[in-house]
Amino acid sequence: MPRNVLLAYVDGFDLDGIADQLQMRFDDFVSSRTWNAVEVSVVNMRQPRNPEDSPEDLPQWDLGLNFTLPDRGEKNEIWKEDVHATVDFLSTLNEEFGRDFVIAVHDRVRGFNEDVASVASEPPDLEKIFFMINAHRA
Repeated sequence: MPRNVLLAYVDGFDLDGIADQLQMRFDDFVSSRTWNAVEVSVVNMRQPRNPEDSPEDLPQWDLGLNFTLPDRGEKNEIWKEDVHATVDFLSTLNEEFGRDFVIAVHDRVRGFNEDVASVASEPPDLEKIFFMINAHRA
């Protein structure tokens, strides 16, 4: 099983008015293409409120998609096609919904995420995103 997973989530937790629409768009995107990744999944996970939060704090809400990345030692760079398609898709969602997106690499062994890019109103630099993903893959 690949060690690293790419995470591409909506930035922010105030998603009540758009979560269903985004969920459908992510589902359609995942099913509309042939993926090179071993595993691809849509995530829509809202955490329960933490009793220590103040009333204005929103609970964490992870909404987006995950897909596996090959380990760094593998020579095949076909994973870049999945990243490119995802960045293009997130850019479209940014235009439609006015929401930013965060791309991170999750290391399954060490159990933590490392943010590598943001998809916002500025066109993303794919080469920089590829470089940052490579820097954080095990």
